Amino acid sequence: MLLEIIKQRIKADGFITIHDFMSLALLHSDYGYYSHGDHFGVRGDFITAPEISQIFGELIGLWCLDCWQKLGEPQPFNIIELGPGRGTLMSDLMRATNIVPKFQEHLHIHLVDTNRAMRHVQEDLLQNWSVQWIKDLKEIKLNGPFILIANEFFDALPIRQFYRTLQGWLEQVIICDDDKLNFDFVESKDTNLIKIFYEDENFPIGSCVEVSPSSYEYLLYIKHLLNQYNGAALFIDYGYIKGYGNSLQAVSQHKYVDLLFNPGQVDLTAHVNFGAFTKIALEHNLQIYGPTTQGMWLNKLGLPIRAENILKKASLKEAEQIKIACYRLTDPSQMGSLFKVLALSRDYLLLEGFDKK
Repeated sequence: MLLEIIKQRIKADGFITIHDFMSLALLHSDYGYYSHGDHFGVRGDFITAPEISQIFGELIGLWCLDCWQKLGEPQPFNIIELGPGRGTLMSDLMRATNIVPKFQEHLHIHLVDTNRAMRHVQEDLLQNWSVQWIKDLKEIKLNGPFILIANEFFDALPIRQFYRTLQGWLEQVIICDDDKLNFDFVESKDTNLIKIFYEDENFPIGSCVEVSPSSYEYLLYIKHLLNQYNGAALFIDYGYIKGYGNSLQAVSQHKYVDLLFNPGQVDLTAHVNFGAFTKIALEHNLQIYGPTTQGMWLNKLGLPIRAENILKKASLKEAEQIKIACYRLTDPSQMGSLFKVLALSRDYLLLEGFDKK
């Protein structure tokens, strides 16, 4: 059915942008990839850091606890998670922060998610805490300061792709061959979004530049929440600080597949432009921490010490699994360098894991 919806859009307009294709393929209310099913873990299409090791969520929990203390231990307090998956990160976070009961006493958890099928899984994991589910961040109702967590969320937001040619910037769009009923990429002249992120950049002919209007809108709204309620926002995702290129990819059952094959049934992602995030934050007078690499950030938060404590009580088999998990999370050849960590706040808070200013 989604295939026909996309083909009708192309038939009406002559093409569909990558942004609109991704929006339908990932977020369509009935047929979108993130509107149904459990895609996480070994049996799914990909494994996120919280599913690799409990240490990841625990360290983020302790980071949140430190941030809350630096905010003056406000009560009530809120934690927002964008794209919570199974709820594993939040569950590990809450278990780690049990060491300070006052933190959880007046805490409200807000999960922003469009996947209806995952809610029962999240409910089971988080049944001991006050949780509110919303589909859109703009629906949120806060009663005080907050910490927002976005782990592998922004990589799944729709993008547009532009190529610099001798004729100027051309946007990559998608058409459909009526005879073969196959999708294909072509270029169409359109430059109206380039300036959002790349006003002062000079790129050689042949360069591919990706922009994410949805990311820009999210950041502006997060800025609004920070200014109104105070708090901090934490972003963890794979991406780059400087550079450009075609990073759009599709994954199914842990393997790369054709981008245009079977929309709604495969995961579509693109690398996050952390340099653009920083630029936007600067323009809106926010405090910026990082970006740094995930490996460096987790090690500064104490991952080796936490792993050592767990290893003391682990069996030989468990110990091997813990070591492999830590390697995957922090080694530069794994997630350690590709994944970046960035935090934003209204007031300077000297947040843990980042170099001091």
